[in-house]
This record gives sequence, structure tokens and C-alpha cells, in this order.
Amino acid sequence: MPERLTGGQRDNWRPLISVADACGPEIGELAREIAAKMCRNLAEDPEVMLLSDIRDLFDQRRVDRFPSKFMVRTLNLLPHGLWIDWRGKEGTDAPRPMTQGIMAKLLEPFGIKPGTIWPLPRTPDSKSARGYYRSQFEDAWARYCPSEDVTPTHSNKIMSLHHR
Repeated sequence: MPERLTGGQRDNWRPLISVADACGPEIGELAREIAAKMCRNLAEDPEVMLLSDIRDLFDQRRVDRFPSKFMVRTLNLLPHGLWIDWRGKEGTDAPRPMTQGIMAKLLEPFGIKPGTIWPLPRTPDSKSARGYYRSQFEDAWARYCPSEDVTPTHSNKIMSLHHR
């Protein structure tokens, strides 16, 4: 197993890598590389990981706002599985899917709070919903999870942006 993986990550990847090893040594090595890449930033603070995943959602969908309900559903489908098996910030809770409340609590230290967003994108007859605007995340993204080509120079310890 790749040494970079944590115990839980190893448990999740072990069956897949076993199958890959059965297909041949090259395939097994490729599976190990993929596992290491997919889990590369999962040792960061969960708040930073959430910010990064949310940035990816906004980028993929090319929208300027996201309803909380849809955002949580999409986060729970991500392949790294962190949000569908959320075990709390310390990793000691019983696993459960991410909820809107958990997401709001994790975003709170950045001063990012859900609010009414409307009209919803691509649905002119929609009513308003609770959610987030992309602009709410821009400062936190720049501070805590710059683009992958840039190495962060800050600590992953989260400080409330309200107390600068």
C-alpha cells in the first residue's frame, strides 16, 4: 500500500489494489499511483478539503451560486468518499453522510454562511433557495487552497476571517 495513505484510506483502497495486482504488476503499480493521487490532500484540515472540493464543484458546473441541498448531494458523490462517510473533524464519529448543517459548520470559520440565493441558475421559474454564491469563497480559496500549481505557504490551521 502507498505509505502516504492513512489507515482508513488503506482499508478503502486495499480491495481495489488487490484486484489490480491480480491483473498484473503494471496495473497494480498504476492503481497505487492513482490511490496516492486521489488521496494526496486528504491529510489536510477537513475545512480546507471542503473548500477545495467546493471550488471544484463551482468550476465544473460553471455557476455563480449553488443551492446547499444540491451542493451536499454532489459532495457526497465524490470518489474520495470523505463526505459520504463523514466521521467528524477528529475522525472519531460514526460515519454518516455530509449534511447541510455539517457543511455550514465547517465553513463557519471562514465567515462563509448560507443565505438566500435566487433566481436559481437555468430554472427561471424556480423560487429562491438556501445556498452559497461563488464570491463568498474567493478570499478563502486564495488564502487556504490556491491552485494546485502553487505550493501553499500558510498553515492549514483555520482562523476565523472575521478577526483579521
